[in-house]
Amino acid sequence: MPEQASRRELAGVLAKSETHSLKWGTILAATDLSANSQVAVEYARSLAKLTQGTIILLHVFEPPVVASRPDIYFMSRDATFELEAVQRAALERLHSQRDELDSSQVPCASSMRIGAPYEEIVDEAETRQADLIVVGTQGRSAMGKFLMGSTAERVCRHAPCSVLVVRHESVSHELDSSFAITRELKLGKILVPTDLSENSLTAINYAAGLAKPTSAHLALFHVFQIPDYVMSTNISLSAGAAQSDLAVAQCKALDRLQSLREAVTASAVNCDAEMRTGVPYQEIIEETERMAPDLIVVGTQGATGVARYLLGSTAERIVRHSKCPVLVARDSSKHQGKA
Repeated sequence: MPEQASRRELAGVLAKSETHSLKWGTILAATDLSANSQVAVEYARSLAKLTQGTIILLHVFEPPVVASRPDIYFMSRDATFELEAVQRAALERLHSQRDELDSSQVPCASSMRIGAPYEEIVDEAETRQADLIVVGTQGRSAMGKFLMGSTAERVCRHAPCSVLVVRHESVSHELDSSFAITRELKLGKILVPTDLSENSLTAINYAAGLAKPTSAHLALFHVFQIPDYVMSTNISLSAGAAQSDLAVAQCKALDRLQSLREAVTASAVNCDAEMRTGVPYQEIIEETERMAPDLIVVGTQGATGVARYLLGSTAERIVRHSKCPVLVARDSSKHQGKA
């Protein structure tokens, strides 16, 4: 989007997909069947109710190395029977969770795959043309550690759709009775870090779409990163010229941020905006600790020259260190194979 884009143009872009985040027709909920992963399933249930969507409950059974590499070790008959018994038990638990979701008037199907967890989760999402993947990060069962650490991050990196990462410790209500009864997603504050690119509007659309029906407060947050050339000793630039360029760039960024805030506010969403200067992921994490949001919504594929902080390592650091759920937003209309 050109730098000189007007507030009307920004409002128009946002208005085109104002309810984009409410069109999650198919939600893929990955579970390791542990009690901790149930928190992520409850989030999926809440979102399915909010969007009138269907849940696909997925469990990936990761067999022992000896089972997947018969060239290394030949399993005894007893070991084979034991593995099959574990698989049957996992399938029964999966069906039990599916039936419980069905009983709460949320349409639900189940699927169990065998293989590398993140690959199977991504492949299932592609096969089902899922609109959202929900994963947890603190499954602790012996066979269910795949939703910790790098697997959740790999799903975020390779998924064909948006991904909601739910950390078990981040949910203040845990699995208390009120949450289990209401099945409602309670969002008071939503933090949206933005690099101000056109691609980052997807994250703002998702956040606004969630904020509107839940009456949540939306906070836009931009971190202005000082360009390398300003600090470089290899580029001949006077201090005055450098400061002038920097001031102009900061003013443009602040004006664009305020334009986005006005466009969101115009869609009847309570919204404010703040800009800071510094290292993006550090400032975002610091703001998260200060604000204590109920949800962070980050975009991917920010394309501006020095503002690509929502790509790669920064988004992954947010997912890894955030104390609240993080929604990694992608525009599903751009997915290959989507209608």
